Amino acid sequence: MPASLQQSGEALTGIGGKICIPAVHGADQICDGVVWRRGDFLPLDPCIDRFPNNLGCGDLLPVRNALDLPPEGVVEAKCDGGSHTHMVAYYASVLHDADSVLLYQDMLSLMPTRRDFHKLALGGALAATDLGAAKLNSTVRGVQIGAQSYSFRTMPLDAAIAAMASIGLAECELYQGHVEPQGVPRADLRKWRETVDLDDFRKIRAKFDAAGVELFAYNYSFKPDFSDAEIQRGFDMAKALGVTRITASSTVPMGEKLYPWCEKNGVVVAFHGHSNMAEGEFATPASFAKAMQGRSKWIKINLDIGHFWAAGFDPVDFLEKHHADIVTVHIKDRKKNQGDNMPFGEGDTPIIPVLHLMRDRKYRIPANIEYEYKGASDPTTEVRKCYEYCRKALEA
Repeated sequence: MPASLQQSGEALTGIGGKICIPAVHGADQICDGVVWRRGDFLPLDPCIDRFPNNLGCGDLLPVRNALDLPPEGVVEAKCDGGSHTHMVAYYASVLHDADSVLLYQDMLSLMPTRRDFHKLALGGALAATDLGAAKLNSTVRGVQIGAQSYSFRTMPLDAAIAAMASIGLAECELYQGHVEPQGVPRADLRKWRETVDLDDFRKIRAKFDAAGVELFAYNYSFKPDFSDAEIQRGFDMAKALGVTRITASSTVPMGEKLYPWCEKNGVVVAFHGHSNMAEGEFATPASFAKAMQGRSKWIKINLDIGHFWAAGFDPVDFLEKHHADIVTVHIKDRKKNQGDNMPFGEGDTPIIPVLHLMRDRKYRIPANIEYEYKGASDPTTEVRKCYEYCRKALEA
């Protein structure tokens, strides 16, 4: 049955659960990028004949209690005293601590019944539809803030995508651990890599697209023991995901080995640094230079500013000198001299100077949050804090 619009502060109870929509007269704008949290209310004028101007697919509606909502459904909201019905298809986060629902598809025209509404086709996360999902926007003062999905490593992929969307992060570097089988013998993992159906990767891309999150790169860490087939499949996976960049935690000699594969496949490999100072590891400026020497067209850098700082180097200076060869920046806060990962602002990694340099010099490099510290809460909450820290830094 269609739900009737109640007085301000009362939840709408309709098909699919409770959506907080108070009768706020004249509130007809929703700012892009706003995340509505539990207990907030969506302004909706009961007299207008459509949702607020900027509200559409990919925006968030608050829920009074996420557990009241099934994973997907349709909510009908009928204006008081009228016959006009607004219908919204939504996808609710599968996380137990979810505090919002994502608008999946909406029909802004007036409809007297539900029979005109498109049937939903949802599986796991969002599935693509003819209307599609609005692209999220987490670009702040020209700097794209995103996430390495490793930040959500304790969650399955569908939950990680939902978490990123709920935070409002519009770009992702996909961690291979969200895709590959975990805890299996090495031989079984090799077999999986060599034989997995690439359509599985196309479906993963469709989930990101439907959530409005740009998939920027795939993390596939080439190791010295990889077979030739494993190497080629990494490039095949990236192309099936629709990306032209692979990030990799690897060793310096792999730069020379992978270069012909990059050239053949038209895919860049950006090596990720840590703070391990052992020979052959990516940690120092010299280690990146060695891997890239004569190969910089296809061999690039994934600069992790926390690890780089902990290893004793200045990420601001390195970024300024080598930004043309940096594919993505990982944002984390570590203490110097091999210190611990810390909540943003509690370590001494120069996060703010890095972000300001990217903003002021207009470096079009994604700044991807990589949550690794021991947070007091769940990953979604902690990554949201990290995003807020970055946003405030860029707006200052």
